[in-house]
Amino acid sequence: MLFDREKKQTSVQDYIWMGPVEFKALDLYQAYAENKIPQDQGIIFQASFDKNGMWIIFEYIVYSEITSLFLSDEGITFQASALKTVFLMESSDFPEKEIDPVYRIIHKNLPFRISDMDICGEESRSIIRYNKGPVRVYGLFSVEKSAGKDFSFVFTVNTESFFALHRLIKKTLEEECGVPSDTALSVAVKTITILKKTAVPV
Repeated sequence: MLFDREKKQTSVQDYIWMGPVEFKALDLYQAYAENKIPQDQGIIFQASFDKNGMWIIFEYIVYSEITSLFLSDEGITFQASALKTVFLMESSDFPEKEIDPVYRIIHKNLPFRISDMDICGEESRSIIRYNKGPVRVYGLFSVEKSAGKDFSFVFTVNTESFFALHRLIKKTLEEECGVPSDTALSVAVKTITILKKTAVPV
């Protein structure tokens, strides 16, 4: 399994972002149905969970200037400029861990080699990597429909959204993935740092 559910004691003081107490992330497909997807600039957070607990993928897409949206049975396609950052969590017994993600067949295709990724967190039973630099997406990109525990949220680009994303990432890692608090904090802080740099300009 990917992460040990027994949380270890941490010497790192829990980090709390100051910000609004109540902030609702908007489900991407709900936002599409209600015509609430930000048009000028936004951030999409998509999480994919392996049913066998071998891997988890967090994808962050910072986009700008949507010119059109297409809904299909597979998902939503955006016509817009975008930059993508991926965090990949995999178990120590993941059978394809020595294979570059671009060549793997077990999880969705990721356009990276292991050498293209840095390590953000490492435990005895898992490792967390992310791509060293955002990947630019030209013209079109798609967000697949969520299934099972998977989810997709969309955010406007502002201070409140970064607060909310930080909390959501940390909470998801701790409560859904069993990641120790200090590692979850490190990943959340790293993610927000990258997204803030990526968001201006796209």
